[in-house]
Amino acid sequence: ETGCGKTTQVAQFILDNEIERGRGSMCHVVCTQPRRISAISVAERVADERNETVGDDGAVGYTIRLESHPPRKRGSILYCTTGVLLRMLEEDPALTAVSHLILDEIHERDTISDFAITILKDIIPKRPDLRLILMSATLNADHFSQYYNNCPTVNIPGFTFPVQEFYLEDVLQMTRYIPKLKNNGRYQKFRGQNPKKWRMKPKEKEEMLLFRGMVHPYLRELTSSKNYSAQ
Repeated sequence: ETGCGKTTQVAQFILDNEIERGRGSMCHVVCTQPRRISAISVAERVADERNETVGDDGAVGYTIRLESHPPRKRGSILYCTTGVLLRMLEEDPALTAVSHLILDEIHERDTISDFAITILKDIIPKRPDLRLILMSATLNADHFSQYYNNCPTVNIPGFTFPVQEFYLEDVLQMTRYIPKLKNNGRYQKFRGQNPKKWRMKPKEKEEMLLFRGMVHPYLRELTSSKNYSAQ
C-alpha cells in the first residue's frame, strides 16, 4: 500500500539480510523506477539513510540515460530506469551480475516495462537463483502472479498518519484572537511595544509591507463580518 516504505526499504532489507547471512559480497540488488527523477531521488534518500554518498564505490548508486553514479559491483543497490535495465539485458541477457531484481511501480505500464516483464519470464528458468520482485501500490497482484506461474504475493499495509487542515479563520476562532487595527491597517500594539521603535532592514521592511498588504484586508473583512468557520 501507499506509504509502506517499499521503494526505499525493501532493497535495504534484502541487502542487510544477505550481509547478516555472510553473503553480502554475492548480493547486487537492481531496482527500477519509471522515471529518471525517481531513480535519482530514491537513491539519494537511501544513501542518506545509510549515511553514505551516492556512488563513489558505496553501497547505493543510480544509473539513468546520460548520467551514472554506480555503486560498487557487489554488496550494493542500484536504482535505474527501465530503459537502463533493457540495455543491461542487451549486454548480459542472463543478468549474471544481478542477484535480486526489483521492478517498482509496475502499474505504470508502457511498452518498455511490458517488454522487460516478458523477457524476465523467459530468463527466470535459466536463472533459478535470480530473485524477481514486482512492487506496486495500486496493482491487481493476481494478474501478475498468474503470469509468473502463480508466484506468491505479499501485502504490506501502509502507515500513513491522519492529517487535519486548519485555515486562518479556524485559528482565529480557536485562539479567540481579534486583531486591534487602526484605520490605516497598522497594529496599535505589537507585543506591548510601539512598532515605530523597531528598526528593520530595508529588505525586511519590504517583506513586512508585502505581508501586511495581503493579510490585513482579509483580517478586516473577517473582523467586520465575523464570518468564522463553524468547525
